[in-house]
Amino acid sequence: MFPGDGFSAGISEWFHLVVPIAFTKGHTYLDTDRSAATVWLPPDVELARPEDYQAAAAIVAQHSTPDHATAVFQTIGAAGSHRPSDPNWQLVYVGVAPGAQGRGYGQQAVAGTLSVCDTQGFPAYLHSTNPRNVPFYERLGFRVLAEVPTVEGGPIIRPMLRQPR
Repeated sequence: MFPGDGFSAGISEWFHLVVPIAFTKGHTYLDTDRSAATVWLPPDVELARPEDYQAAAAIVAQHSTPDHATAVFQTIGAAGSHRPSDPNWQLVYVGVAPGAQGRGYGQQAVAGTLSVCDTQGFPAYLHSTNPRNVPFYERLGFRVLAEVPTVEGGPIIRPMLRQPR
C-alpha cells in the first residue's frame, strides 16, 4: 500500500484510521497476557462508511503517487469481491507479539470466535497477505478462494473462507 519511504508513516496513519473504526463496530479481543489480539466484524456489519473510504484514500495518496493509490484501491476491491454475499464473520486483523509467535497464541485468539461462528452457523472470512500464514488458517478450516496480485509486486492477497462446523 505504501511504497518505499512512505511505508512507516503510511501504515501508522492507516492503522490509526482503521483500528478505531473496527473497534467500535466489531469484536476486538486481547488475551490476558497481551500476546495476541484479534479484530472481527460480525455478520451484516460494514467496516467503513463513505467518509472513512475518503480518509483512507487520502492517506494512501499522501504516501504514494495518484496512480499507485488508484491501483491500491482497485486491488482492495478485487480482493473484497470474493467475500461471500451471505452473512459471515470477518477476521479483519490478528496479531501475535513477536516473542510469542509459534506458541499457539494465534490459534487460541482466533478459536473463540470460530466457536461462535460454528454455534451460530456462520462462515468466517479473511484476507491473508502473508503466505506463511496460509497453512495456519488452513489448519483452522479456512480455504483459499483466490490469489489477488497487488501493486508493484507487493504481497498476494488470499481471500479465505471457513464454513461453519
